[in-house]
Amino acid sequence: MSLRSEDHFICLGKAESSAIIFYAHGNSFDRTFYHRVEMYNLLSGKNYHVVCFDYRGYGDSEGTPTEQGIVEDARCVYDWLKEKCGTTPIIVWGHSMGTGVSCKLVQDLSTEQQPPCGLILESPFNNLKDAVTNHPIFTVFSWMNDFMVDHIIIRPLNSVGLTMQSDKRIRLVSCPIIILHAEDDKILPVKLGRALYAAAKEAERDIRYREFSSDDGLGHKFICRSPKLPEIIEEFVGSITPPSSISISS
Repeated sequence: MSLRSEDHFICLGKAESSAIIFYAHGNSFDRTFYHRVEMYNLLSGKNYHVVCFDYRGYGDSEGTPTEQGIVEDARCVYDWLKEKCGTTPIIVWGHSMGTGVSCKLVQDLSTEQQPPCGLILESPFNNLKDAVTNHPIFTVFSWMNDFMVDHIIIRPLNSVGLTMQSDKRIRLVSCPIIILHAEDDKILPVKLGRALYAAAKEAERDIRYREFSSDDGLGHKFICRSPKLPEIIEEFVGSITPPSSISISS
């Protein structure tokens, strides 16, 4: 959805028939990449307002990305959105790396007792180490043992502030959560989504999990193409928002 002006956004945000999806994208390219636009169009077609942004160092946003920095960027946009949207429900949606950003953002909001209406995690990972060691590019380092992985790869990343500990952070999320993962995801294998779900269940979070068959060929980026997705989202949103606050068009 294109926001032509702040007044236009305020008008949209106060529409009683709409919920707002606050979308945190993954690591590659920017907010305009084609599979993301497919998702925006799908959600917009179902009467949601979609608000997306580029982290510092992505797209037309200046700066250099760090984990702390991109989480701060997400919080800055979220706070502005919350200020403008009135009582319209906000649902935070993260994809891939954006699930790490979203988990941290919603953990912080939950700790402050002001969580969003819900959290949707699309193609997530449980923690940085598992995401790195299960990525296809890691096959060239497969000769490393755990000690070497920790000291040569993970600790240097941690030393510059990159942790992405979603399996710890999700334990403190107080709003309803749903995980969406494709069985044939080669970038962040489905076992990472299952592990994140298990961590949330262990902490007795309000969480649901939906896995898409490899027969659907959705992989890491194309859950937006599943004919089942609109119904799944409608069911989730309908269960976490007051009946009068949202109307999903067919």
